[in-house]
Amino acid sequence: MSTEIFDGMPDAEAVSTVTLTEKDGRTTLTLLVQHTSEDNRDRHLQYGDSLRAAMDRLEQAAIAAR
Repeated sequence: MSTEIFDGMPDAEAVSTVTLTEKDGRTTLTLLVQHTSEDNRDRHLQYGDSLRAAMDRLEQAAIAAR
């Protein structure tokens, strides 16, 4: 769990929780981001592609490490 404050939006604090779950030899990462308001959530979603790209890189690193 971590608290995040975003550049240029100090009032847009969010609490992020990462959960790793193993099943049948595979690990699933779940990321839950809880925002203080719908407006802050919507602003964060505008940057969703950068988070998606980061998760894709993480997946590729995990695959390469096998």
